[in-house]
Amino acid sequence: MLITQRSLFALTTAATALLLASCGSTTKTSHTSAPTVTDTRAGTTVASSQAPITTTAPQATDAPTSTSVAATTTSPSPSTTAADTAVSTTVDQRPIHTVDQALALAGTLHADDFGPGWKVYAPASPRPIDPTSCAYRPDGAVTLVNNGGSQDGPTMQLGSAIAYVTSYAITFPSESLAMEYIGVVSTDVWGTCRAAQIQHETVPADSPQVVTLTTRDAPNLHTSGFESYAQFEYKQPDGSTSGVIETSFYRLGRTVISVAKQYGQLNAADTTAFTNDPYTALSDAYARVSAQP
Repeated sequence: MLITQRSLFALTTAATALLLASCGSTTKTSHTSAPTVTDTRAGTTVASSQAPITTTAPQATDAPTSTSVAATTTSPSPSTTAADTAVSTTVDQRPIHTVDQALALAGTLHADDFGPGWKVYAPASPRPIDPTSCAYRPDGAVTLVNNGGSQDGPTMQLGSAIAYVTSYAITFPSESLAMEYIGVVSTDVWGTCRAAQIQHETVPADSPQVVTLTTRDAPNLHTSGFESYAQFEYKQPDGSTSGVIETSFYRLGRTVISVAKQYGQLNAADTTAFTNDPYTALSDAYARVSAQP
């Protein structure tokens, strides 16, 4: 779920000024790689149910380059999503494929995977495939997903902080189709489309902010099932960053998991939780998928 600026833009501008006055800059230190435990069923390495936890402000070596960001002036809206596959209003009339549904549900991050202080901002739901998605290609991999094989996890918010995590999982009929999908979301075409989509969905027309795709690279990319990464930033006219969206894609056999983290400025305690807890949740999702028959 994207944090949209359309609903409470004016109201949150004042709150942002107060937040900036009370908080120091926060460096971006987030786990983007997947911890490794071999899954012989899927033929890929997957995360264990335990993830490293730090007790001080994290300095993760598997995160992209640290970036200080100011607090974003946005609030989430249930009408927008952080996933690359747009929500469709068309009801899939096909029978539910229960095996693929179970795998996709297992792959989403669950509310109880997160630690204390997190709350559900928007509930989990089925995720129909939509032709307007940046990842959609006619006759491509997503067109072959069975009914039930695409699921959204809940949107999680860390307390009252400008810090949100959302996920989705798609289970494809074959591993080759999952690899095809990873190929699509790794293209420049997808990245450019997604930046424009975020701009349109979240930034008011009269706002000077511009959504920019800043990098597709991250340490440990292409290891342990961590297949693709994209970082988008809300840029002000002076070049400063007012918000960040990190989107990571992981593949376990024929299931693709996408995790999107959207945040503004965080204090030290929130930074630690925002770094560690989604990583732990991803580890739990890996374990659930690897346990499926």
